[in-house]
Order: sequence, then structure tokens, then C-alpha cells
Amino acid sequence: MSRMSIAEVRSWNTGTFGTAAGAASARAADIDSSMTTADEAVGAADEWAGPSGDAARRGFHTALEQSRELRNLLLCIADDAADADREVGSARNHLLELVNSCRPDVVGDDGAVIDPDGNPVPDATARVRAALAEVYRQDGLFAAVLAETAQALRLAVTDPARVPAPNGATTSAAAVIAQLRDMSIGERQDYFARLSPAEQRVLLSADPVTIGNTDGVPFGLRIAANDVNIRNARDAELRKQPAKRDQALIDRYTAMVDTPIEEPNLRDHRAHNDNTTERQFVAFDPRGQGRWIEQIGRITPAAKGVGVYVPGTGTTLAGSDRNHESARNLARQSGSAVFVYVNGDLPNNVFPDKNDWFPQATDGAYARAMSPGLVDFGRALDHEIDHAAPGLKTTFIGHSYGGLVVGHAEELGLRADRVVYASSPATGLVHSQPWTNPAADVKRYSVTAPGDYIQDVQAMGYFDGQDPDHHAKITRMDSGYYSDGRLVEGTGGHGGYWNDPGSDAFKNMARVIGGDDPTPYVHRKADTHPGQAFDRMTELLEQAPRRAREAVSEAWDLPNLLRLGYR
Repeated sequence: MSRMSIAEVRSWNTGTFGTAAGAASARAADIDSSMTTADEAVGAADEWAGPSGDAARRGFHTALEQSRELRNLLLCIADDAADADREVGSARNHLLELVNSCRPDVVGDDGAVIDPDGNPVPDATARVRAALAEVYRQDGLFAAVLAETAQALRLAVTDPARVPAPNGATTSAAAVIAQLRDMSIGERQDYFARLSPAEQRVLLSADPVTIGNTDGVPFGLRIAANDVNIRNARDAELRKQPAKRDQALIDRYTAMVDTPIEEPNLRDHRAHNDNTTERQFVAFDPRGQGRWIEQIGRITPAAKGVGVYVPGTGTTLAGSDRNHESARNLARQSGSAVFVYVNGDLPNNVFPDKNDWFPQATDGAYARAMSPGLVDFGRALDHEIDHAAPGLKTTFIGHSYGGLVVGHAEELGLRADRVVYASSPATGLVHSQPWTNPAADVKRYSVTAPGDYIQDVQAMGYFDGQDPDHHAKITRMDSGYYSDGRLVEGTGGHGGYWNDPGSDAFKNMARVIGGDDPTPYVHRKADTHPGQAFDRMTELLEQAPRRAREAVSEAWDLPNLLRLGYR
């Protein structure tokens, strides 16, 4: 039974957690603003030359780095306190609601319930004591987390040589970060396993960008680091002059760190839990179109599997809501954890437009550049699974151009138990070489709607590898119907089923992630054949900008134009 009384819990004001979170976040913003002002002032003092000026700049930059560490740790404290506000407050509210619902029975401070006649009420007593024990558990959990961050804060302030190095010596966090970059994934995993939580937090505060985006760093620490990275990116945008701020981007970052989402797959057995959780990013880079890996759902023994979803052309952080929602629906239907993997640059366009007359989606270089990182992420993911839920199977799904990324990764040694090519142009295997996936008994599937324009690409052979829908070692799943009874077909059938979790194609992908057999393909309408593909692509190109049409007529025929960027 809990060592906590109901009277004690009733006296709590858990709202102070939220107040503390706001205060820590405000102090971090103050430090950030002061650092920016001081940095600008020092940078402008070009006339201060000589030994004294150089020494002053070195001292300032050392202080600047220490200030950044403090800012990052304050952001960690703000995040931890906000979590405590939500979780401990929810558990407390549930307990008190349960106690009030027992009236006219009397509830003792130890959770024992007695009816008006003085008789024990065992069932009610069990429920109240379970709720009291959960409050105690949540309180202890967040007390430990906050203590770890507080210890990291003390280390950062008082001890300049504060972190065990990989070789066992003690050195600065900056020196360890530099060494991490040259270590293998396995060496990083072994190193972090030897560190205390507080020591891990010190490394996070020293360089959250490296900690948040390096394979071999524990996912939990990467998620904490990227919470800091996203808040720092938002603060950087807020520091701009109002006319130069991107408010949509600020709102995007706020939604990523401050808006809880429904836990999609593993409903918490504790009655207090409202089934919400923070969003979790295992990678984040705001540069360019944005790069990220988002984890949705938990890797636990109760999960049925783990999925990794690589979307296709046109995917950007600014337009990622649909990708996020599709992944949540996959996690919910499959009972699995699902990762959205966009840790690289995907093509912007399928056909020429006014800004880029050459269609990027015909260039296989994007897939070749992204695939090594996917292989490394797969290794890091396997390590997380081995520790949290040994034996869980992994499924890698590539939609459209994402299928090329997954295919190239398999060629480079990606370990995946199951692979799905969803509306993909090709398997991505250079010169049709065999896969080098080290998993035993890999199951590979494809799903493509009849008349999907990607069949034009498959038929004309723009990319390396075979058409996945007609590969001897790939099983074509049924694309079937939308939830409203319409056939999944044509141009809309290329991605429409991703937005309809009730569609047959979507349900088949969820079945594969969860370890079940999908329904096989049923022929209902003819696929596109090569002649139709050429005619339709020529017609589409006629609608493209004049520069693209002139390039075709003056220099290349259509197939060679579309091959050019890939070869």
C-alpha cells in the first residue's frame, strides 16, 4: 500500500508544477536574450585588438557556452515540470473524484472505505487504494526525474571536468561530444549505458543538437534533447523582428512541444490517465525544409510490432500534419509504435513547375543520400527494441519516392523483418542487385491502386530495380476500396488511401506492421501499360512550363529527360 495519505494528497497544489515550468522557461528565454545581446556586442568590437582583446573574447565564448548549457538545462526542467503538472495532477484529480464518488460511504486517510453501517466495502477500498498508490508512483517518478536534472545543473555550474569519457577518464562535455562523432553506433550505445542519468543530461545541455540527432544515443535522451532543440528553434524565430518572423513556423514548433496528443496504441490501464502524451522526436533539424523522426506510440512488450514510415515527394516539416496523422492511425490500428522518418531531403516536385523546370522526383540521388541514414537508424532502433521489448518485429514502409529510399537502404544492409512498397516506382536496387537485408525470412509486400500514375513510372523504368508489384519475391496486397465504398484507383489512388484509415489498402499496411497477413490483391480494373504510360506522361508534360517543353523538343525525348537526373 502507498505510504501517502489522502489528506496529504488533498492538500497538494499540483498547479505549482505548471508555475515552475513557466518560470524555468522564462528564465531560459532571459538567458537566451542576454547571450544574443552580448554576442552581438562582442562581435561588433572589431577595434579591440591585441592580447587583451583576444583573451577577453576567449573568456566571453567560454561564458557563452556555459550560459547555453544553463539555458538548455532550464528548458529540460521546464519540460519535466510541465509533465509532472499533467501526470501528477491527473492522478491526484482522479483519486479525489473517486473519493467523492464513494459518498455516503466514508473514506479513511489510508483509502479504506466504510459504509454508513460501519461495514467495509472491499471493492471500493481496492479502487481508492490503487488510485492512491498511483499518485505515490507518479510523485516518485517525477521526483527522480527532476532530481536528475537538478544534479546535472549542479555539475554544469560547479565542475568544469565533469563527464566520464569513453576511455574512463574524466573530461569536459565538449570533449566527449567531439569523441562521440567518431564512435560507431555500438560504441555509443555501450558508452551511454555506463553513464548516470545526470551525466547524460550534462551532455544534452552541452550540445542538444548532437545528442538529439546521433544514432546510438538512447531514444529517451534524444527525445529530451530535441524538445530543447525545437524550443530553441522557436525562440530563435521569436527573436527576429516582427516583420521577419514566420508565425506559421512558430505555431508549428509550439504544436510540436506544447500540444499533447492521444496515445494511439497502448491505452494506459491506470484509470487516471487521459491517454495523452507529449510528441516525441528522435531527430530534428530545422534547416531547409526540415528533417525529423517522430515516434508515435511506445516500444513495450505489449506492442504488436514497430513500423517505420518513409513518406514521399513533397514532404516538408511545414506540411507534415497528414504524415503525422497517417502514422498515428497506423499505430492505432496495428497496436504498434510507428516512426515517421524524414531525416533527409525528399524531392519537392513530381512534374516541372515555375520554380524548378526539372522534376526532382525523377532524380534518384535523393534516395541514395537518405538511405545510409535509414540503415543506421534501423540499427539504433533494433538496440532500443532489444532492451525494451525483445522479439518485436520491424516493418519499413516507403510510400511513393520513399519506397526508393527503403529499397536502397535494404541494398545497403537495412535489417527489416517486413518491407512494404506503397505506390512505389521501383524497388531501388541498383542494377537489380539482390537485397542484403540480414533479417531471416523477410516478408516483402507492395500496394498500388490500378491506374495510379506511379504505374506510368513503373512501366517506363525510370529508376533502378524492378516494378515492386510484379516482382517474384514481393506479394502485392489488395488496394481495394475506400471506407465510403469507392474503388481506390487512378491519380487519387496514389495517396488517397493514406488519408483514409478505413480503406482496404491502409488496413493491409496496419496488418503487416502488427504481424498479421494482409489480404491479397484482387483484380478489379486494369493497370496502366507502357504505351498508356508514355501517352499520359507526354500529355502531362504539355501542361508544364514552356522551358521544360522546349528542353524536350530540342534536346531529349521524354524517357531520357526523366532519366537524366538519376543516371
